[in-house]
Amino acid sequence: MSSLNASRRPRNARAAEPVKYVPKGWGYEKWIANCEKYCGKLLFIAKDKQCSWHYHKLKDEVFFVQSGKIKLYHGWDDDIEKAEITILRRGDKFHVPIGLKHRMFALEDTELFEFSTEHMDSDSHRIMPGDLL
Repeated sequence: MSSLNASRRPRNARAAEPVKYVPKGWGYEKWIANCEKYCGKLLFIAKDKQCSWHYHKLKDEVFFVQSGKIKLYHGWDDDIEKAEITILRRGDKFHVPIGLKHRMFALEDTELFEFSTEHMDSDSHRIMPGDLL
């Protein structure tokens, strides 16, 4: 097994930063990583709680359900009544491309991973609010 030569190591290599905890009205987010190239989060959504109906102009994301069950509303129209509904269970994943409106409603306490491009607060465009703190 060979080790990475010191001259080939990335110059920006650094110790991992602590996990950032972000409380939400619907549960919480744990930000594992967020940088220019990618973002990884663990989300917890409490049963019968929901996030906002929103979209991103820059962010592309994939959700992977670790445990629980959610009802995912998704569509291209601002009107949530026109949205499709997909039920996601443990082991399911769903891709949310740039611009797709989406909302998650927890049918059970749910943990899911979000893998995405960089998270920027200014790129969350809310159409309808979610549950608040």
